[in-house]
Parts: sequence; C-alpha cells; structure tokens
Amino acid sequence: MNKLITSVQHPDVKLVKALSRRKERRAQGLFVIEGLRFVEEAVGAGAPLVKVYCTKQLFQAARGRKLVEKLTGQGVTVQEVSLPVLEKMTDTEQPQGILATVRLAAPAWPAFPQARTFMLVCDKIQDPGNLGTIIRTADAAGVQAIFTTVGTVDVYNPKVLRSTMGSIFHLPVFTELEAGKVIEMLTERGVTPIGTALSAEQVHFTTDFCRPLALWLGSEATGIEDSVLKQLPELTKIPMPGRAESLNVAVAAGILMFECVRQRTAGRPAGQRA
Repeated sequence: MNKLITSVQHPDVKLVKALSRRKERRAQGLFVIEGLRFVEEAVGAGAPLVKVYCTKQLFQAARGRKLVEKLTGQGVTVQEVSLPVLEKMTDTEQPQGILATVRLAAPAWPAFPQARTFMLVCDKIQDPGNLGTIIRTADAAGVQAIFTTVGTVDVYNPKVLRSTMGSIFHLPVFTELEAGKVIEMLTERGVTPIGTALSAEQVHFTTDFCRPLALWLGSEATGIEDSVLKQLPELTKIPMPGRAESLNVAVAAGILMFECVRQRTAGRPAGQRA
C-alpha cells in the first residue's frame, strides 16, 4: 500500500469529498462506494475501481486483508488512511474502514426484444432511498435494465448507492433520458411500456406481464405526468381496499415486479386457465 495519509487536507481527501456532489461526479467521471460488502460486490462484478482507501484496522481483519490482497493482485491502487481521515472522507456516521472511487462507465445495452424482456422506467423519482430500494428489488426480480428520466435523483447519489446494497453493479441503469424518447425506443423494439396510475381500469394481477414489457413508475408526489400518461399504450393499478390514498413508490414497484415474476413462473396472469 502507499504511504499512510494522515492529513484531511490531502488532495485525495478533497476529491472524495467533492464527489458527494452530482456536478463533480460528472466532471470527474467518478463516484464513491463505501463499506466492505459494497466493495466486495464491486470487485465481484468487475466494476472499474480506480482507488481504494482503507484503515489499518480493516487490513488487520481476515476478511479485509483478503479483499485488499485481491485488489492489489488486480492492479487496483490501495491507499491506507488514518481513521480520522476516513471519517472525513465518508458519508456515513459509522464507517466500516473502506471506501473506493469507481469510474463512471456507460452500461452495456441489453439485447431486446426477447420473449422475456423485463425492464423498468423510473420517471422523476426524487427520494434517494426509494430509487436505491427499487434498483435492489429490480435486481432480485430479474429486471434486465432500468431507465431513469430527466428529473430523477442521481443514481450515483451516496444515499441511492447505499440503498442498492451493491445491486447497482448487477444490471445496467441508463440515466437522464427524455420520457418521450424512452417510450418511442421501447415501442419500436416491441417492448410495451406499462404505466402505473390510479385511473387505470385494469388491476395488476390481471394485466399480462408475460410479454416483453417495461414497468413505468412515476414520482412520489404526483405519479406519472399527464403528458406522459397519454403516450403510454397501457396502464395498470394495484387495488387498495383500505383507506390509504397511495402506496410508497418502492413498495408499489416491488408488488408489480414480483407479480411479473409470479406470472412468468406460472405462465399466465391470474384468472386465466392453464
């Protein structure tokens, strides 16, 4: 490892702190991940790690030492920092002793349409925890790609990344797209974008999720904008017999994605005979 960094004025410390801002992430082409498990996930997924910072305490633990040895074996620069320096660099209250900078890279375009194409569009979702949870759930449900529109919180926001629990490295996420262009791109390729709206006539468990599709989720405050709803070829809703007016968007996303999983496992929507 390189010489121990003990000064919070070190250029590397300033760079990592600057990467907490979206503008700086774009300018530098980097983002930051924190925690032992997250860095392990990045290594396992072949993410383009640029530099890893860790404390002596992490290197002394067997799991941490094994990870550092693997990183150095792959040619990744590992920099030891003092605990106060790491605490200055980190975005969390109780850091695990390791963080890394990762190169922002264009994701690989998924091959589609296919019979089992399953995608997700996050349209102007604002809460970092919601977006991160949606990405993690999409990873679990086998979603092949996620598209986010202009106005959606940055995927590389530290709070989004933490909420993904490493799933950000498991599927491609295309960001800052115009909603109309996404609809056009999907439909031209034989993928049906299905919007979620309380005004929909059909409910999710009778909607056919066995075809090539992209679930379209709107913002927490207003849902999908009317101008976008008019362009979507199909809408669905989750029935709510209780008194709540709406569901959290991450909860709704999970219900819809796993209804898709259920249907594709069963081979049909609910109510259809085998």
